Amino acid sequence: MMATRGAVRLPAHYSPLEQEIAILCAVWAMIDDMVNYQNFVKFDPPVTTAMVHSSVHQRLFNILLVDFLSKPERQSNQSLPFGLPYVTHPRRPTDGTYLFYLRQVYANPQLGRDMAGLQKVTNDFSHWLETRAMVPDVWLPALKKPLDLTIERMTFIKICGNIVKHNFSRLHSDVQKIQRVLRDNGRRVKEETIYEILPTFKEWYDDNVLNYHLSTLAEFLNNLRWAIWEYLQPHFRKSFVWEGGEPPRYHFKCRASCGGTLCAVYIGT
Repeated sequence: MMATRGAVRLPAHYSPLEQEIAILCAVWAMIDDMVNYQNFVKFDPPVTTAMVHSSVHQRLFNILLVDFLSKPERQSNQSLPFGLPYVTHPRRPTDGTYLFYLRQVYANPQLGRDMAGLQKVTNDFSHWLETRAMVPDVWLPALKKPLDLTIERMTFIKICGNIVKHNFSRLHSDVQKIQRVLRDNGRRVKEETIYEILPTFKEWYDDNVLNYHLSTLAEFLNNLRWAIWEYLQPHFRKSFVWEGGEPPRYHFKCRASCGGTLCAVYIGT
């Protein structure tokens, strides 16, 4: 994997190929958990608007999305799994997400050559998340009057996902983020007031922001999944061996350089 400005690489025993497999497997699995018909309603005939089954499914989607928009968990020795680099001085907000690692994949591909599709959807999704959007007429009763809130989309998604995921006693850093966001939008609010408005902030976001953007988010994530699938197809065709018989049987030929465990996970995907 290419060296990246602002990223620290610790000693690792995994090759760039194995690291790429780990990244693609992790991203594929996370998208599968988020974008599926257990979470989203399957319409017949199909429609262009995505809708989740219930508020519980919406909360689950938001929590899983926050995991995707976070860094991999560090190990006890402060290194990342599979020797992946971690970013100490991010140049852009999505450097702290799995989109950063997808950018590493298309910058130095190991399993294929055609990276155009993966590069485009990764960059398009990153740009969308990093864009500051204006959310009009945000109503938080403790603030006495509606507020037109300008905020980076990813910041809003992560704050509200954390509110869903954690008890208020574990949300101090998010409370400080909300306080900064409100200050940047012309409202100075005490910390204790932020704790008071957390449930309303999250409820307003669910009803007026997340629901509105569900179709866009599902499309970006599904496009990432398709781009990974298309990138891997040449390698799949070389690895897949049809045996025939009854019942039908097949197996995969792993490249020796893949490493046994990671290759098995990758082929299973």
